Amino acid sequence: MRVRLSRGTGRTVTVHYATVDGTAMAGSDYDAVEGDLTFLPGAPGADSMQTFETSIDSGVNWQPLVIQVAPEFRLLELVPTEHSHCPWIVAPEKHLDQLASEGARTTRHKDGLPVECHARRLVGATVGTLLAVRALLVADAGPEDGLGHVSRLSAVAVALASRGIETRCRAYGGSRRLERDGVTWEPWSPESPLPSDVDVAIVDSYRLEPETVVAATVPLVVFRDHGDAGRAPAALVVSVAAPPSDEPPHLSGPRYAALRPAYWNLPRRDVSGSLRHVLVTTGGGDPSGLGTAIGQAVAAQLPNVAVTLVRGPHAAASPVDGIEMLTAPESLDHLQRSADLVICGAGQTMLETAACGTPCIALVLAENQREQGLGLASAGGVVLVEPAGVDGVLAAIRDLDPAARQELSRRAQDAVDGRGALRIAHHVEELLRRPTELDPSST
Repeated sequence: MRVRLSRGTGRTVTVHYATVDGTAMAGSDYDAVEGDLTFLPGAPGADSMQTFETSIDSGVNWQPLVIQVAPEFRLLELVPTEHSHCPWIVAPEKHLDQLASEGARTTRHKDGLPVECHARRLVGATVGTLLAVRALLVADAGPEDGLGHVSRLSAVAVALASRGIETRCRAYGGSRRLERDGVTWEPWSPESPLPSDVDVAIVDSYRLEPETVVAATVPLVVFRDHGDAGRAPAALVVSVAAPPSDEPPHLSGPRYAALRPAYWNLPRRDVSGSLRHVLVTTGGGDPSGLGTAIGQAVAAQLPNVAVTLVRGPHAAASPVDGIEMLTAPESLDHLQRSADLVICGAGQTMLETAACGTPCIALVLAENQREQGLGLASAGGVVLVEPAGVDGVLAAIRDLDPAARQELSRRAQDAVDGRGALRIAHHVEELLRRPTELDPSST
């Protein structure tokens, strides 16, 4: 792999690199490596390019590897070439022309099945298309639900797509079509039929019994805030709040927080300076007007600090003098990364803020937020206010000096690294693994 210094400098530059699991997993898909690269002073030239190597298993689908080059993460796409060893794929004869049209080199063997593929894009996407591996995703999306369920399953949908698994997404209780990170969510109610030609169902709902969504023959993945699967015979149970576990069926702890791609592999933050910008957001719905009350109180207590109040799509709030108000932005990531402090509910926004490394005061706005809020607070990654109220928030702000905010930032990113959706997609693919590959030496 090549690392290039983008411009010359008058001093020696040293960068650290390390492989980390994205959709590829160390030990099974590739060999982990770590080290340092040194660039000597001078203008860019032959000495501005350094390389390092890692071994990749030629018998697995090619996937992106995320390489850390301090101080940022870069996503490097590893694409097979005609000189590299590519996976073998079992595909019906009729798909060979489709493969060829997508930029792949194909080889027909006597039985018409094995295909040697040198794709110009990720082979995993081609495999998913050929085998029609489909996942049904169902998430709560009513006015009272906010956007947390849709956001985390959208992240899982993106991660599944990187492994070639098609997704069909349904918004339970939604009144209109939603778009999230390129993922389309169709509104759905129990009176409407769901797609039946799927290979796995993933359900994130407080109100649905997951086993009523699909036939019992389809593997079921459920998201639960308390780590239990209810009455559903779930193949995988994902829970941030439950005690940490990497052993199926339980995928739990902050490592499995399914965050949107904008939160994957973010750099560390320095938040030890003065408090200049506070972001307040209390979810998709805020019937009590708590967000507005907090924003007004913070602006009054900190008159020299800019306050931004985010109004969710189902919230009712009137403009407030001296406070910037935003209505249902597509994403909060740029606001969370630029703010010096975030005040939010102890749900998905809290986990996203932790991945950003931004100090956070979290409010328990619903019973289902309590356990994951307590879990992150016990790790030192958030200040939890319960019961939720203006006085508790103001007291927490007074206690957060610059050193305390920096420590919150460090511990939050230690707990939530943002790669949970990728880990979940890996386990879903393992669940559905089929004999799609042949060793070339066996043909």
